[in-house]
Amino acid sequence: MTHKIIFSFLLFAVYSFNQFVSAQQVNSVSNSEYIRQRAEQAEKLRQSGDLDAALKLLDELIKENPKFFGPYYSRGLIHQNKKKFDLAALDFSKAIEFQPNVAVFHFSRGLAYLRTQKFNDAVLDFTTLIKLEPRELSGYVNRGISYANLKNIDLAILDFSKAIEIKPSEAELYLFRGNAYSEVKKNELAIADYTKLIELEPTDPLAYINRGILYRSVGKTEAAISDFTKVFELDPMFYGAYYERGLTYAASNKYDLAIDDFTKVIKINPKFLPAYDRRASTYKKNGQLIEAISDLTKLIELDPKSEYALVNRAALFIDRTDYKSALNDLDSALRINPKFAGIYVNLSYLYFKFEKYDLMIFSSSKAIELDENKAMAYNNRGYAYLEKSNLEKALNDIKKSLEFDSKLDFAHNNLGLYYIKKGEYDNALPHVRKAIALNEKLPEGYKNLGLIYLGKKEYSKAILEFNKAIQLNSNLKNAYVGRSEALKKLGRSEEAEKDEKKISEIKESLNKLDREVFRNKEEK
Repeated sequence: MTHKIIFSFLLFAVYSFNQFVSAQQVNSVSNSEYIRQRAEQAEKLRQSGDLDAALKLLDELIKENPKFFGPYYSRGLIHQNKKKFDLAALDFSKAIEFQPNVAVFHFSRGLAYLRTQKFNDAVLDFTTLIKLEPRELSGYVNRGISYANLKNIDLAILDFSKAIEIKPSEAELYLFRGNAYSEVKKNELAIADYTKLIELEPTDPLAYINRGILYRSVGKTEAAISDFTKVFELDPMFYGAYYERGLTYAASNKYDLAIDDFTKVIKINPKFLPAYDRRASTYKKNGQLIEAISDLTKLIELDPKSEYALVNRAALFIDRTDYKSALNDLDSALRINPKFAGIYVNLSYLYFKFEKYDLMIFSSSKAIELDENKAMAYNNRGYAYLEKSNLEKALNDIKKSLEFDSKLDFAHNNLGLYYIKKGEYDNALPHVRKAIALNEKLPEGYKNLGLIYLGKKEYSKAILEFNKAIQLNSNLKNAYVGRSEALKKLGRSEEAEKDEKKISEIKESLNKLDREVFRNKEEK
């Protein structure tokens, strides 16, 4: 059994007409022995794969006998074989004109309409098919697929349910309805359908893949991993299962396991671009920036027009203080797609590194203008407002960011910084801890923890947190500023002086980079 749909509805998924009528049978109703013989000859040519010869024969037959429906149907099948679905629909329409109550004609034209994405027309033909053959599964299933592609999922579910009522032992029907339930986030119902599919066909890898994805979406991580792992037993080369399991491990902060799975995907299919993207993202979360850059570089080699890869690599270059390379990537992305919001998000990130908060606000606002759902753009603008002491605007933006992405570590951290700026350290603490729970390698998180303890006059605790921040990012200026102040409070002036010297070095380095790179960019 071959499934036509894997993770969601594809435009061209179809279900076979159970009561198949061959072209030879259609043409056998002719009273003319000549037409029957010629049509039979054409059908044999079609079945042998000689479509051009069959087409030529039918063209001649239709020219000689334009009022007989059989050759039109036969020619429509050939056009369908040749993937000329518009021509197929025309011939099936001609056959229907002569014989409007032949169910297979409506099935065939409905199929042609599906292939040409004329879903409303397909619905009409499959509805006629159902009227003519009320127990015919293909009518309900293909009308359901048409409804699904029209985003009318409720009607699609009704059709798939009717098909299941007619033949509850047909495994594939549960796949279709499960996908429909998934589309409208009725995940438990979808899981139940995929489970039924597995009961009927326990060796079907797609059932485990789909159920695993939904288990992950409802937080049943171990069940999801179990389903993806089962796929390898059934088909060791099914790289989609490694990819999905890698996503699940990454979401659970099991970065090494995720990287292993993405690597397996790439080994099986070196041209599967999402694996490079996700492995790069996981490398970044794991603190392996060089490896992440390497993956994105490979992705760009495979797809030079990927503005997403260029923007993501630019962010990594920024993290490694390679600002020239970052600007080059952002310029390249801008040439490919000047309306891509991610370019301006990363420009605001670059401005953040240089403490250019007005420009940070400008770039973030541009990103929001292009894509109002950009959580990171609101987060970045909110941070800039914090640094400019516009706390009300900062709070609005940070909350907006978390509305779009409740797991954005930076936004939780900045919400904590908002309370730090207000001197409300106890209110700040849970937000900063949430940020670190989401990303244990977030240096700004430990810096903010240090600021909280500094504000609470717990200086030794503050120094420990600043140390963690500096260990993760040796150029995090504000961590040195905070640590220096804590050291002074404890009377450790010599150590504080070393931090102040480091602060001066960081400022001097940024000023130099500003002169070499950034001001030239601003002039452009």
